[in-house]
Amino acid sequence: MSRARTVAGLVAAVLLQVAVLVGMQVGAALPLWTGETVRVATVPVDPRSLFRGNYAILRYDTDAAAETLSPDWDALRHGEVVYLSLVPGGEGLHVWTDAALAPPETGLFVRGRIDHQRSRGADEPPGITLPNIEAFFAPKATALRLERELRAGGVAVISVTANGAAALRDVETRLTR
Repeated sequence: MSRARTVAGLVAAVLLQVAVLVGMQVGAALPLWTGETVRVATVPVDPRSLFRGNYAILRYDTDAAAETLSPDWDALRHGEVVYLSLVPGGEGLHVWTDAALAPPETGLFVRGRIDHQRSRGADEPPGITLPNIEAFFAPKATALRLERELRAGGVAVISVTANGAAALRDVETRLTR
């Protein structure tokens, strides 16, 4: 193999890796650029971690929506894609209403996944993971402030695209809205 082909192959390999990284960044940021921004009630569960830095794990009350899934909850596979509908509720917040295994034809919805590890029991609906909106990373001072202020709950500001992809914009206390 000639030296020119080797160099061209290395350059192509590097460019491919850069393209994959750029594609991942664009895919993650796309809901922020093109999505509809809504506010959803949330509760931080673990405000800080020594290993991952300063962040809060956010939990959303999706139990009522999960109950609308098939009554045979055990038949749902772990990791199966599920679509949660969002509709405007009181106090300027959107609420989770329905869950389905197919995307709704109309309305705003977020794509999630079935998580049996979050299930509370055989008679309870399965847990649902909502990728990209369940962890909020913040500088240390902001994380400490959120830890104090969000103990009673907060508001997640999320952007949702037409295909159900979501991204977390901000977390606010109920007093700052």
